[in-house]
Amino acid sequence: MTGKLTITIDKNTSGGAERVAVVLANYFANNGYHVNIINADRDSCFYPVDSKVTVIKMGLDYSKSGVVHSAIRCIKKWLFLMEYFRKLRNNTVLTFLPNMEIPTIIAAKLYKIPVYTSVLSDPRTYSLPIRCFRMIAYPRISGIIFQTEKVKSFKDFKNVRKAAVIANPLMQKISERQVPVSATKRKRLIFTVGRLEKCKNHEGLIKAFTRLAIDYPDVKLFIYGEGPLHDSLQDLIMKLHMGDRIFLQGVETDAVYHNRDSLMFVLNSHYEGMPNALMEALAYGIPAISTDFFSGAAREMIRDGKNGFLVPVDNDNALEKKMRYLLDNPGIANDITSEATRIYDSCNTEKICTKWKEFMYG
Repeated sequence: MTGKLTITIDKNTSGGAERVAVVLANYFANNGYHVNIINADRDSCFYPVDSKVTVIKMGLDYSKSGVVHSAIRCIKKWLFLMEYFRKLRNNTVLTFLPNMEIPTIIAAKLYKIPVYTSVLSDPRTYSLPIRCFRMIAYPRISGIIFQTEKVKSFKDFKNVRKAAVIANPLMQKISERQVPVSATKRKRLIFTVGRLEKCKNHEGLIKAFTRLAIDYPDVKLFIYGEGPLHDSLQDLIMKLHMGDRIFLQGVETDAVYHNRDSLMFVLNSHYEGMPNALMEALAYGIPAISTDFFSGAAREMIRDGKNGFLVPVDNDNALEKKMRYLLDNPGIANDITSEATRIYDSCNTEKICTKWKEFMYG
């Protein structure tokens, strides 16, 4: 074995951080590393984990919510990890997301185990206690990986000693190169992928689509994802009489892949880190529209007017205007698809995972 790596993340559910964790685990396991993934829950397994990876489940109860139960789970995670690191000290640790990052960093530091983490979302959106923890802990751990230069330069991280900017890796299916679909073969479909929560602003997308729907009676909107706003979004769809045009499709592992022949992909988020679905859409050559959110990831991926379009955050009129432009100019898809190679070349699995390996292992 080349080395040992333990990846800790709360669950293997449909989120972007979870996807990155699994892609990295599979890559390292297939390159000679002994890899363990530790999840705090009992049975989540959304992204397929390679058989070479050992999955360890803490088996904690997530049926109860609230501050007290979250605190109890955090303590139980810390105790579990303390025992784990006591038995397996010759290790490198990579942790994701605060709910697992905090107990992992504390436990690993007590045993002087190298620990790395990654900032995967807009750092301004976290609570004050989490931001304070990061300002104290990050300068004392082995390294932090950021997704954009803008996030790396954020004030909370000014004392970080070792850092790198590395994009998310594409899923392996995309790395098996796909030929972009021509404009004449695209379905009359607009789609988006994202958890059904306020920050994704699906409500704004639904309203923008409803305003243009009467002028394009054959176009549908598919929204992939699940979350706390499912019922309210469904109620909004019915209130706007869009039940036969807008569909909540639930969670699907390969939603972007299965919709690569759509007219366009739309991301209307208030904030993001580096959205995997947008990256995948661009790599497949799907015309894309995204808000120009704080982290700068959309601006780094999209050459406005060449492989997609940027619109201001929380400006549904601008979003509607760009959607109409693509609907009125379907031939532009053929020009946009030529840019797909740039995203594929810069973010393919092998290239990105190699950067992570070099950062953590030298």
